[in-house]
Formats: sequence, C-alpha cells, structure tokens
Amino acid sequence: MWIQPGKNEMYPDGRQDNTHFTEKGALEMARLAVEGLKENNLPLVKYLCRK
Repeated sequence: MWIQPGKNEMYPDGRQDNTHFTEKGALEMARLAVEGLKENNLPLVKYLCRK
C-alpha cells in the first residue's frame, strides 16, 4: 500500500507500507484465491457467494 502525499486524507504525507493492500489490491488477491479454489475443485468452493 503505497500512497502518494496528498492522495489520502488519512495519510496527508503519504505512506509506504509493504505489508498491507489497498482496497483494490485486497479485492484482486481475494479474486485470485477464489480462482485457485475453483481451479483445484476444492470443497470450500460450495461455501462461496455467487453473483
């Protein structure tokens, strides 16, 4: 989560954090995890919400 100065009111001076994701990054990681569960036909898939 790298935020440029002036782009987020919570971090007016910016922030360089290599341990957390932005919302967009977190959603992409979740999408990849679900894709992996489906590709491997794991039983956990039946508990996923469907759109």
